[in-house]
Amino acid sequence: MPKVITMFNLMEGDVKDGDIVRIPLTDKEYTFAQIFCYGHLLAYFDYCGNCDSSLEEIVKSPVLFKSEIYPTVIGRRWTVIGHARISSEVMKPFYRCLDMGAGHDLDEYQIEYIDCSDKETFDPSRRKKVKKKDCDEARARVGPRSFWLIEDELRERFLGLPPQSYDDNGDLNKELKQFLMSTIPGSPAVIGEFGTLGNDQAQDWLNGVLMPTEDLSALQEVLQSNQTGYMQVDDCFEILAAAEVLLALMGKGRKGTKELAEEWLIGVRQKKLHNSAEAKALVSKALTAIDRVLDKDNSELFQLMSAGAGVPNPDWLNGVEDLKARLAKLGY
Repeated sequence: MPKVITMFNLMEGDVKDGDIVRIPLTDKEYTFAQIFCYGHLLAYFDYCGNCDSSLEEIVKSPVLFKSEIYPTVIGRRWTVIGHARISSEVMKPFYRCLDMGAGHDLDEYQIEYIDCSDKETFDPSRRKKVKKKDCDEARARVGPRSFWLIEDELRERFLGLPPQSYDDNGDLNKELKQFLMSTIPGSPAVIGEFGTLGNDQAQDWLNGVLMPTEDLSALQEVLQSNQTGYMQVDDCFEILAAAEVLLALMGKGRKGTKELAEEWLIGVRQKKLHNSAEAKALVSKALTAIDRVLDKDNSELFQLMSAGAGVPNPDWLNGVEDLKARLAKLGY
């Protein structure tokens, strides 16, 4: 069974299972969710209120859906307001669906059974391939992948408001970009023990794309991309995460990376893929991909880290340069 890593050490402040978080919909209106399943999941309540809403009323409400936790927002954008007993409805086992990623039938999804009382609940061996038509109900019980899409969905449900996260050009709005700039640069979710695997997008890629595989296909998909032109922030995060996992595969990864990707690493090494020509070829691909992340004109992540000053946050830049240097030392 894989070693379970909780998300508590990736979040801001002293948080624990049972904590209630307040999610802003407008300046005065909020909805609420509860942390559970060893810090891995959030359950969203069918309740819209204000700053004076009582915990008792909140937790009596039905659960709308559940999602992976978002470490970068808990304690910052989504405020912890109190603690309540976790109900049987929140703890009820459920199925979640994850996109299989490129190279798979678009009608095929990864279905995962979540037993919320089991520390080993994220065991990849429990996953099964199913067709989309067979898992619509399960998919409906799990929220979108990005926290801003969660906010948009909840605004529409409770207030009838259209999506607000993206501007007319399809880019994240100014307020969201400012939030990301204020939290990501100094966060241990990006710099430190967990390297580049702590942010929400990297976690989504790790759990939803990498872990279900038993070969190098997920790394190849990200690092061998022929994408040109402007690169979105999510693509940048996935490149950095894939590069960190590649280092771990080659025996040069950080402790946190090895723990988070332990199950996948064991399986791939058993097949001797870590010494394969394909794996070694990915090192040069990773170096090229990281250079694209550092392209000030075509990398949204670089521009977010620069905060309009043209020079990126030094902690973030040093972390990426260190990642690049560790790859270069492999000599492939």
